[in-house]
Amino acid sequence: MPFNRRHVLIGGSLALAASLTPARAQARPVLKVGMLRIANAMFVGIDQKLFEKEGVDVEIVFFRSGAELIPSLSRGQIDVAATSGGAALYNTLAAGINSRIVGDYFSLVPGTRSHGVLVRNDLYGSKVKTPADLKGLTFAITAQGQYTHYLGVQTLAKGGLAESDVRLVQMPYQDMAAALTGGAIDACSSVEPYMSLTKARGSAEVLTYDSDTTPNLQAAVLMFGDRLNTTDRALGQAFMRGYRNSVAFMHDATKDESKRKLVAASFQKQLPLDDASLYERTGWPMAKLDCTVNRASLETQLDWYAARGLVRQKPDLAAYVDNRFVEALR
Repeated sequence: MPFNRRHVLIGGSLALAASLTPARAQARPVLKVGMLRIANAMFVGIDQKLFEKEGVDVEIVFFRSGAELIPSLSRGQIDVAATSGGAALYNTLAAGINSRIVGDYFSLVPGTRSHGVLVRNDLYGSKVKTPADLKGLTFAITAQGQYTHYLGVQTLAKGGLAESDVRLVQMPYQDMAAALTGGAIDACSSVEPYMSLTKARGSAEVLTYDSDTTPNLQAAVLMFGDRLNTTDRALGQAFMRGYRNSVAFMHDATKDESKRKLVAASFQKQLPLDDASLYERTGWPMAKLDCTVNRASLETQLDWYAARGLVRQKPDLAAYVDNRFVEALR
């Protein structure tokens, strides 16, 4: 049992033997991973002890917004950041930080059904059948310069529409369902499990899936701070092995019902839903099996944000994307 200074034995008894205390030197290093509250492969890796097998303990730190993640990574408050490739990330890179993009967090893997556009139930199939029918409607995204902004506009473009053809509003994912139910918005760019929750309430239906609109888009990335990039790259490599194995477990689970239940249970532990079985029926945000970063996709998105004045100075992504950690796993 661990030694505790409050454990005092009365009457001259001896203190607890030091030999009963686990050796600190043998403890696994703890890596703090910052992320938003979205189900992902790291939940599975923790639950299945895939990081532990690589000699690493992972501690999840939830953040309210992606804008808070990178500064915390730069200050060493977290070791890994899981974040979308939005304007906030590019502006931070342009300012110069000692962090690197090292792996795929979410990609729009063809066939996955984790992200999409929802349309209010009373409009779907009657007034709105295709993206072209969104003209003049109120469309919600999480924030300008974020993933939902980019994908929402790409969906509009599939229908021959521009951003100016809809009334764009901003709100968190969790508020979109209520806004659809109350008629405050007509459509939104959403993600699981919010998509399935909204459908289950009878508030909306899925108009399009983002993996069909922009297949293989690099939607979000993993970033290492200075500790893993410079001070202890071997530790960074151990984390990446555990992460890649977690992603592989999720890919296997799409074809294996018993593993699918385990993945759903891992998600439920971290982000509990009233209906614990919902995670078994939803699409999952997925990384590519090889976990490499698609730099060309990030460059395309960077150009899009810069053209709209959301990125003030374009960073050199070649200096920040480092696939060596995942390439070493081949």
